[in-house]
Amino acid sequence: MKIATYNINGINGRLDNLLRWLKEREPDIVCLQELKCENHKFPERQLKGAGYNAIWQGQKSWNGVAILAKSELKELRRDLPGDDEEFTHSRYLEAFVDGIVIGCIYLPNGNPWPGPKLDYKLRWFKRLNDHAKDLVNRELPVILIGDYNVMPTDLDTYKPEKYINNALFRPETKTAYQSLVDQGWTDAIRQLYPNERVYTFWDYLHKAYERDAGLRLDHFLLNPAVADRLSAGGVDKAVRGWQGSSDHAPVWIELSDSNQKLKKAMKKEKTSPSFLDQAKDSQTVKVDGCPLTFNHLSKVYWPEDGITKRDMFNYYDQVAEYMVPYLKDRPMSLNRFPNGIHGPSFYQKDVKDKAPDCMKTMPHTTSDGVEKEYLVATNKASLLWMASLGCIEINPWFSRVTSPDNPDFCVIDLDPDKQHFDQVISAALEVKKVLDAIGVPAYPKTSGSTGMHIYIPLGAKYTYDQSQMFAKIIVTLVHKQIPEYTSLERMVKNRGGKMYLDFLQNRPDATIAGVYSLRPKPGATVSMPLTWDEVRPGLTMRDFTIHNSIARLKETGDLFKNVLGERIDLATTIKKAQSTF
Repeated sequence: MKIATYNINGINGRLDNLLRWLKEREPDIVCLQELKCENHKFPERQLKGAGYNAIWQGQKSWNGVAILAKSELKELRRDLPGDDEEFTHSRYLEAFVDGIVIGCIYLPNGNPWPGPKLDYKLRWFKRLNDHAKDLVNRELPVILIGDYNVMPTDLDTYKPEKYINNALFRPETKTAYQSLVDQGWTDAIRQLYPNERVYTFWDYLHKAYERDAGLRLDHFLLNPAVADRLSAGGVDKAVRGWQGSSDHAPVWIELSDSNQKLKKAMKKEKTSPSFLDQAKDSQTVKVDGCPLTFNHLSKVYWPEDGITKRDMFNYYDQVAEYMVPYLKDRPMSLNRFPNGIHGPSFYQKDVKDKAPDCMKTMPHTTSDGVEKEYLVATNKASLLWMASLGCIEINPWFSRVTSPDNPDFCVIDLDPDKQHFDQVISAALEVKKVLDAIGVPAYPKTSGSTGMHIYIPLGAKYTYDQSQMFAKIIVTLVHKQIPEYTSLERMVKNRGGKMYLDFLQNRPDATIAGVYSLRPKPGATVSMPLTWDEVRPGLTMRDFTIHNSIARLKETGDLFKNVLGERIDLATTIKKAQSTF
């Protein structure tokens, strides 16, 4: 497989050159930068005629990125995660194609230095690095490709001393790039040519191309899952000499065949055997005496990981014996993702006239006075029916229909903003320290997303208001111990980037991921109960996924069972907290 990157520097003005190069070199996948055209002016028809599908994100006059491929493209995202009101440029596009996650990058230039443009570049770099941390250890291949506007070393410029004060070569920029590589990425061209000067850009001025006065600005970063498939690479330097060419030349790499390795990765620790007929893509199966229909079983729900609806159903079928006790007799909020984790999602709380006759429901008037008919989970059939609706994530109430105003547990939700997960772990241990001091049992689980949930058993003895009040007391004590990176502010804009110690989840109809629930996140992570000994630096969300969670449960059993079997004396506990702290 041949993958290329090309800063085209105006796609419509250089379309003939692009089409000529595509015809001559026949890359399978291409990342383009600096389209310099609005979305409606992108030359989709001409590229389709050349045999390439395309996704793009244009911008008038400047910037713009696109991914071309001979195969089908599945768009994953159009920007980096995070919030920054200045990040309005079209500089990042991510897609899944031929079993590979491709990130197409056009980093800001950053000049002149010093000044706000370099500050913007470094902020952009930080967002890229934060996202890359989530990508680097994926089981499937990930390649971050494009014009990084960085010369990482002296070998990457014909005259290092000339660029000392250039944002492309500033120490801050090189450090940001090296921090990215140090996550575990392989710089493909430098791997192939460790001691050679390889250039990808030649300025239009001073006959730079004729003098070979070049720079290496365009890079391929490969994660460990694909790095050992790197077999060749280079620069189509001659293209830079074509009439009307971009000031960049196309850069390319080749990967060896991956079929065997990819299939092995996709099947790694799969949850099997299946209760579904492997030969049928749609079928009706009786579960707990209830006929349930499962359609489009081959539809991919987690595209980066190749995980399908069938895989999800198999997981929930096998985890049901552990999970159903935390769902039984509880109203459910249905969090539906009918087209997978990157498709539109919506909450459904009213199942009146929609649930099968074999499902149990409960009438409930919401806080805004609306009458709804909630699904009440009773068994494995309830769980699998929710999954058949596209409920990747399962959201049970904290209370049961027998005592809907009295939760079985209180939950403290550690919700990070920009913190590393090790800080979440530190906060969780601080919660434990406070609870230990007042003799309160607590049970931790990963959220499966970015944070942690800590459960305190109440035994349906107290109201939601009392539970919320108790949680507020605890998080207030914790915040006093670690105010430098935690916040009690409900509004995100008022938190200053700090971790939110959320006590407000303790209410009817809260939509917190249930015990053993899958999450609609890359990697198909699971909200997994832990021992406190496991809550230590080095723990990650990706330690628990659809692939390995069943095996873990068979080994550990249900670590959360005491959440439903214990209860604290709230009045005594609060008095002890007041006297202790």
